Amino acid sequence: METAKFLPLDYSIAWTIPRHVDGQAWVEHIPFAMTLVQMVRPRVLVELGVFTGDSYLSFCQAVEKLKLSTTCYGVDTWEGDPHGGVYGHDILQALRRKHDPTYGGFSTLMQSTFDQAVQHFADGSIDLLHIDGYHTYEAVRHDFETWLPKLSSRAVVLFHDINVRKADFGVWRFWDEISVKYPSMSFMHGYGLGVLAVGREVPEPLMQFLRLEPAELERVREFFFALGSRVHSMATTQQLEGHIAVLEGQLKASRDELASWQARYQHDTNNIKRAGDDTAAVLSAQIQAHLRRIAELEASMHEILASKSFRLGMMATAPLRSLIERRAR
Repeated sequence: METAKFLPLDYSIAWTIPRHVDGQAWVEHIPFAMTLVQMVRPRVLVELGVFTGDSYLSFCQAVEKLKLSTTCYGVDTWEGDPHGGVYGHDILQALRRKHDPTYGGFSTLMQSTFDQAVQHFADGSIDLLHIDGYHTYEAVRHDFETWLPKLSSRAVVLFHDINVRKADFGVWRFWDEISVKYPSMSFMHGYGLGVLAVGREVPEPLMQFLRLEPAELERVREFFFALGSRVHSMATTQQLEGHIAVLEGQLKASRDELASWQARYQHDTNNIKRAGDDTAAVLSAQIQAHLRRIAELEASMHEILASKSFRLGMMATAPLRSLIERRAR
């Protein structure tokens, strides 16, 4: 039998620039997520635990780019949990602004608990399931067992955070148990991602991927780690550029306010002399306060521009920026 090989040129979607990244740990798995969609070509895709949408929107983008007939469902309460923290509905509202106009034709965001949502799916209907909810051992096992009857004969299941061994995180324990029962492989970067071929008729491109020899598999892991690191750098750089834009706006506002107070001080010099030192002191204090604020903002901006993260991000994403600029012309 010919040794299985992974040929990156067969999956050029791995180089796709994601439209939406919020800088969470999952962004490092986006290149593989898109590749997996091409391998499996799922009819129904379900994600349990969407949060800001880094993973789910990447699945949707791959479906759109590949022109598949996949129907996607992102399930979440968007209320948070002890691991992810508690948050308000602004997270879902922000996600809908990104999701609905572009992917609303084939994708649905379901605000629901996982146990409530499962009853809306027929048995044997889901080809690709991503489990990324509450990360205790008991919770992830419950999610897998609850949704197992809904999986098709072609089904693949992803588990995030299989490489997190702190506090009460227990995905790694469940992964150690379940990964020996089905064909599987794993990535350790980005807090870990497990790939489990549950169905009896998993598409051959993925099965070939899972049959890679150890040396070839290690090269593949390095390949997706490199691509994922590039996406993570891009996300970090975008976040820092966003902070810089905010600081620039604040600086402009402070400088405009300072100019206003200085003009008032100059215009009212005679009145100040007649009114006494109190008025002069108030105006002078306002001017000094704005000068201090400007100095603080400039220092914050300099700190970002000089940071290692920003400089490395700019270097890592330079080829991406060049590609985006060429496409824009």
